[in-house]
Amino acid sequence: MLKKVKEACSRFNLLENAKHITVALSGGADSMALLYALFNSKDELGIQKLSAVHFNHQIRGGEALRDQNFVEAQCKKLGVELYLGSADVPSFAKEHRLSMELAARELRYAFFWQTMARVGADVLATAHHADDQAETVLMRILRGTGLDGLSAMKPREGKKIRPLLFARRAEILAYCGARGLEPRHDATNDLPDCTRNVLRLKVLPYLQQSCNPEVARALCQLAELARADCDYLEQQLDAIWPYLTREEEGQRKIVLASLRRQHPAMQRRALRRLYREAAGSGRDLSFIHVEELRQLAISERPTGKVLALSGGYRACFSYDRLFLRQSSEEVS
Repeated sequence: MLKKVKEACSRFNLLENAKHITVALSGGADSMALLYALFNSKDELGIQKLSAVHFNHQIRGGEALRDQNFVEAQCKKLGVELYLGSADVPSFAKEHRLSMELAARELRYAFFWQTMARVGADVLATAHHADDQAETVLMRILRGTGLDGLSAMKPREGKKIRPLLFARRAEILAYCGARGLEPRHDATNDLPDCTRNVLRLKVLPYLQQSCNPEVARALCQLAELARADCDYLEQQLDAIWPYLTREEEGQRKIVLASLRRQHPAMQRRALRRLYREAAGSGRDLSFIHVEELRQLAISERPTGKVLALSGGYRACFSYDRLFLRQSSEEVS
C-alpha cells in the first residue's frame, strides 16, 4: 500500500508546490493508514509539515467523542498538530432539509477549508480508496451519469488530493494490521440506510460473487479511462473556446452560430462549462437541463427565449448570443 501511495503522489504530482499537508482524519482504518503512510514517507515525499483535521458530527454521541479522543492520542504520539471542529449535523440537516450524509459532508468540508486557510495548509489529503471509487462509479451509473460522472473521484481536485485512490481496502487493512494500528470503527457504515452503503454491503458483493470477481477493479478501470477521455475533450474545448465565446458587457457569452457547427458532444460540454463558470459548479445541471438548453440553442430563432435552470440561473438568448443570468437580474 505504501508503494501505491508514493506512486500516486509521483504520477499525479499530488504534492507539487505543497509543503504543508493536512490529513482528513476520522480515526477509521483508511484515514489512519493515510496518516501513517505520509508520516513515514515525509522525507522521501518532501513534506515539510504534516497536520490533521478531525470533525465531530455529533451524530454518534459518546462514540463520536471516543473517536475524537483516539485521533488526539494518535496525533500526539506522532507529534502531528491536530485541528478539531464540531457541529450539530442532525439539527443542520433538519433545518436545511438535507439528508444526514449531505449535511455532514457540507459542514465537514466547510470546516476543513476554513482551517486550511487559517493555518496555511497547501493541500487536504483524504483517504478515499479504490473500493470507494468503485462504489462511486456504480452509484453514478445508476443515476444516469455521463462521461464526466464516470470519471468519478480524481487523484487531485484543486487543493484536495487522494493518495490512496489506487489502493484496495484489503491492502489498507493489512497495512494497519502490520503496524499494530487499532483504528476506530463507525458502525453506521454497517447499516444499509443510504445508497452508498447498500452498494457496498449488498450490490457489489453480489456482483463480485455472481458476475465478476474483479468488479471493483473493472469499475475503477472505467473511471480511469473516462477521466483520460474527459481530459482530452476538455483540451479540445479549450482550443475552440475563444472561437465559441465572446466577453461582452463583462459577461461570457456563447456565439450560437459557432456552437451549431460543433458535434453534439462538444455542444453539451460547452454549455456545461458556461454554467460552471457562472455558478461555480456544474453539479446541479442535469442532463435534461443541458439537452433542453442545447435544443433551444441550435434551433432557428431562439432570440428572446429564456430557460430556467437550476441554482437560480436563467439561460437568455439575444441576437445570436447565449448567456446566463441569475433569476433576480433583469434581462435586457
